Amino acid sequence: MTAEGEADILLNLQLEDETSQVLLKKVLYVPEMGSSGLVSVRCIQAAGGVVSFAENTVSITHEGKLHGMARLQHNAYILQTIDLIVVNATENVVAQRARVEEKHGTLLDWHRCLGHISFHRVKQLADHHSQMIIDGSRTNPTCVSCIAAKQTRTPNSSPSTRRTTVPLQLIHTDLAGPMKTTSLGGARYYLLFIDDYSRYTIIYILR
Repeated sequence: MTAEGEADILLNLQLEDETSQVLLKKVLYVPEMGSSGLVSVRCIQAAGGVVSFAENTVSITHEGKLHGMARLQHNAYILQTIDLIVVNATENVVAQRARVEEKHGTLLDWHRCLGHISFHRVKQLADHHSQMIIDGSRTNPTCVSCIAAKQTRTPNSSPSTRRTTVPLQLIHTDLAGPMKTTSLGGARYYLLFIDDYSRYTIIYILR
């Protein structure tokens, strides 16, 4: 997003039974954000204010005096404002991109931070983004987590052995119960039959 202007904003805030005026300094105008604005809790604290969160409400105080209230609406706290006044607007402001600090890390560090993408893709990203710096060697390291997650088992090369040659030569059976939960028909047991040759299975529900 790009900031296209800067100004001080005088807010008229609605309290429970009165109003309060708060001056926000060096507010950036970002058209891409539409009509919504963001107020930084950290900036309020840096100015000496105290932000207190309660159930569905936020209060902003300074030196023990209440200056503003915000209420929870659609997963966001909305300041209770009456209106605002733009003061000290800066004209002909040159639009500036938000500054991104350089980040350092080894090839393995970046591989882990980016969700274990391939080392080739990590290098491509670093080549196209100057803020992303790979420290040390660019030789592909060994990621133990990737080896463990992507390893496969060698298939069994020996043919399976079957003891039966025709259906019904060997039947496996199991009787289970009583179950803790009774079925809709009042059953608490089941009787299972499996034909060893065809693997045909049938189950009977018993009371």
